[in-house]
Amino acid sequence: MAADASAYSEYKYYLSSAVDVEVTFLLSYVELPPGGLLSTRPRGDLFPAPALVQAASGHGSELQNSATNELFVTAQVFADGLPMHTMPISTKSPSKCSSSCIYWNEWITLPVKFRDLPRNAVVALTLWGVGEVPVGGTTMPIFAKNGLMKDGAQCLRVWSSVAADPDVRSSTPSDYDGDNQADIVTRQMECFRLDKAKEMYDRHEMPRLDWIDRITNRRIARMRSNAECPGPKEEFPSYIHMRQEPCLWIDLPYFGHPVVYEEEPYPIRNATLYGEASTRPPASIAGDAPNATAHPRSISRLDNNGDAMLVAVWDPDLAEDNPAERKYRKLARDILRGSIDPNLKPNREEKFQIDKLLGSSSDQLRNDEKDLLWKFRYTLLENRKAIVKFLLSVDWLDETEVTLTAELLSAWTEIDVADALKLLGPRKEFRSDLVRHFAVAALDKARNEELLDFLLQLVQALRYERRHEAALGPLATFLISRACKHFKMANFFYWYLQVEISDLRDGDMFTKILHRMLTQMRETDDGKAILDMLQAQNDYMNRIMALHLRARDEKGKKDAKEEKLKAYLKQMAWPKGVHIRLPLDPSIHLSGIVPTSAKMFKSAMYPCVVDFTTVLVEADVSEDTEATSLRESLCVLHSGPASFGAPASMGSNRFLGHRRDKDGPLYKVMIKNGDDLRQDQLVMQMFSLMDRLLKKVNLDLKLVSYQILATSPSAGLMMFVNDSHPVSGVISSYKTIQAFLRAHNPDPMGYEGISLEAINTYVRSLAGSCVFSYILGIGDRHLENVMMKSQGHLFHIDFGFIFGADPKPFPPPFKLTKEMVEGMGGTKSEHYNKFETLCCQAYNWLRKSAPMIMNLLHLMVDAGIEGYTNDPQTVLAKVEERFRLDLTDEQAEQFFLQLISDSMNALFPVLADIAHDIRVKMR
Repeated sequence: MAADASAYSEYKYYLSSAVDVEVTFLLSYVELPPGGLLSTRPRGDLFPAPALVQAASGHGSELQNSATNELFVTAQVFADGLPMHTMPISTKSPSKCSSSCIYWNEWITLPVKFRDLPRNAVVALTLWGVGEVPVGGTTMPIFAKNGLMKDGAQCLRVWSSVAADPDVRSSTPSDYDGDNQADIVTRQMECFRLDKAKEMYDRHEMPRLDWIDRITNRRIARMRSNAECPGPKEEFPSYIHMRQEPCLWIDLPYFGHPVVYEEEPYPIRNATLYGEASTRPPASIAGDAPNATAHPRSISRLDNNGDAMLVAVWDPDLAEDNPAERKYRKLARDILRGSIDPNLKPNREEKFQIDKLLGSSSDQLRNDEKDLLWKFRYTLLENRKAIVKFLLSVDWLDETEVTLTAELLSAWTEIDVADALKLLGPRKEFRSDLVRHFAVAALDKARNEELLDFLLQLVQALRYERRHEAALGPLATFLISRACKHFKMANFFYWYLQVEISDLRDGDMFTKILHRMLTQMRETDDGKAILDMLQAQNDYMNRIMALHLRARDEKGKKDAKEEKLKAYLKQMAWPKGVHIRLPLDPSIHLSGIVPTSAKMFKSAMYPCVVDFTTVLVEADVSEDTEATSLRESLCVLHSGPASFGAPASMGSNRFLGHRRDKDGPLYKVMIKNGDDLRQDQLVMQMFSLMDRLLKKVNLDLKLVSYQILATSPSAGLMMFVNDSHPVSGVISSYKTIQAFLRAHNPDPMGYEGISLEAINTYVRSLAGSCVFSYILGIGDRHLENVMMKSQGHLFHIDFGFIFGADPKPFPPPFKLTKEMVEGMGGTKSEHYNKFETLCCQAYNWLRKSAPMIMNLLHLMVDAGIEGYTNDPQTVLAKVEERFRLDLTDEQAEQFFLQLISDSMNALFPVLADIAHDIRVKMR
């Protein structure tokens, strides 16, 4: 046994199915045959013209003007002789040329990922000369015969005067095997073997002996650099003198361990069918390399006495209808369709089944359930909750049913906004323009304030509209019509579209909608006023973002960068009298910037905070006078040459003489470049929505709602909350939360010397933060990203981990520490009892709005938000599970009280906070 254990050697590797990066390699150089051979070769064998031969031997002195400048290499991946991407990728011209080599040193990235490559994938490389004549070609298999992916330096044989042949039996193989000149091949491959051995040596994959290694390295270097013809006794001369054809050197990426070929395993796809998933070595190239110990590949199987084995094979048609069953159902529904009486009523058992279907949260209907709903469809017309299940029961491939459905929808009762949002989702049953027109008609009855609550999701729902070359879908048309009339709608719609136009899949569609909106705005005077303000916003935000980037990229530490930013902002004059609506909150009228207030934070992206001056508009601007207000805000810009880059003329203020605006308070805005704020933006939108839902039932949890707006996938704006302190700082400075509240809200007649209003605000905001953060699964909570205001408001910032993700082990349901509980007076106090009551009330009320919240989150699946990237369906299932819709209100109260107890008594968060404080103090 001891001998067997000593003989065992751990083998670490990755699986090719997990290498989620594009095929990339470094094109190093082409090594030419000796000069003597070159001069005697016929024209066109390697180089198509004598001038190119002279250029190759001119050591690159006139490379730019020589024929060598027209050399380039193309690369394309093939499998089974067929291309895996449409167009070959071309290189630039050579970077250097000598008598023996033509150098490129250029990285080439092909639009195919390693994980998608089949076992027989090859890279076809062709060297092209003057007039795009093939100089030579070679075809390299990406995987070796033993299934290992090639890596490191590769010496490829180039076949002269032909393009690379990607066929299965290629006529231009990159290997030297099978050459008739066995002696030459032996010497060539020996030198190549030495090069690969040195690679292994550099990777510490072989034992080292310093004094022998130094001698060996010098010997290999002399062999590789030998420029003269070898003597008769030279054992291993440089094989450049032994070749009669050129060779191409490339470097393939090395991922730290060998990569073994494996397709995506079938059992992984069928795990839900067989109730198990295959176990296999971890395969990842991101972050720390996982240890993968070699063992026989496991697959889902059923063993019968160790002899038989069943392999689960993925069937792409598994979720589709059975053709025979579909034919039967079509015939049955044809008979049923003609005999339905609009007055037909279900019996007691059928009614029970229908009510059970409509009350279920699942959207998966069996065929008999679809038939039941279709049979009694006329009884559903007055049931607003039945619309989704009914549309799922329709056979959208049957024209007769579609016609009948259109008639039913015209008579259907008014539906809820939550159901309208669901009908705009990605399900194929809802892609019909008939359904989308019906959903948009329901949205059209909502006020602008209601639409703004879920405008972010409506923009994402545009992805699922049918694409027409000329006409836009019903949802896009509806949103554009609202935006052209109301500036607040236009403001957020414009910036949401600006983020999406860079989307790789749907960017063109979003660009088309944005262009259509701007074009439509130019058609009316009021629309032009809205358009002018949007353009002014865009111009100003681009300028300030550019200045922040410029200051951030300056050399020096944070203070030096901060001074540069202040200097740049001073040069950016703001025309006097011009008021810009803040993109974060269009109700804020910005009248200028305070350059000296700029402050940068010491982090990787150096975000900054800047103060803006504001004005207060005396009278509320109604929708009828909104365009007039917008024109007055920018009339200075339209009256003369004034712009954001130069001061306005002194006489321009005559256009603002009738305005009576007062100076408002300074408004702090945090500007971020290099950070994706879309996830934070979604969380704050959901927090604000839940807060408004609770306020509708007179439950105010004192939420601190601060706006976040992504202006691109890597930049955005964030409201800076004044008078806010991290809880860790509060405890460090005041020892207890009660002492902090007492210092800022003293009242001798209040609770423990604290005003009742402040302690009530603290209790309510703490209850809201617990409920909201639990539902959305906010993770990575510590006392640095939980904030407090002097008035008692408690709120969260920094939402890097959501939907249950958390980098810390054993996270609690939500952040509730001993210090927070003591701030209410302890578990025996009346304020703690009130806290528990508020939590249970808020949780139960939000459970009633679970369908709307889930529908909004479902529309964000394809938004590119990090929290959704890996497994959106699992994420949505986890959020839905947190609502515990299977419980009664009384059971839900007991459930949440247990969550409070678990969070308060959790040990790991306490240890994590201590570790975090130590790390902060060591910075």
